[in-house]
Amino acid sequence: MDEYLIENRDATFMLKVSGDSMIGAGIIEGDMVLADRSVTPRAGDIVIAEVDSEWTMKYLRKTGQKMWLQAANKKYRRSTLRKN
Repeated sequence: MDEYLIENRDATFMLKVSGDSMIGAGIIEGDMVLADRSVTPRAGDIVIAEVDSEWTMKYLRKTGQKMWLQAANKKYRRSTLRKN
């Protein structure tokens, strides 16, 4: 199955989802997701990001030069990302 799902074995990891911030995207608590850290994220992608020393999964959004994270659950507010 790896050859169909994983392009870069060294940069890919599997995570177990906790929380409900992405239920609108069909991602629910207990799901297993694959993340490839070698892929450059684009606006509109679902990303795994570290915010305030914690990991979160959200949509990456861009307005002008400002990047922010958007949950797929209306009960959560957006998070602004700092530009490095």
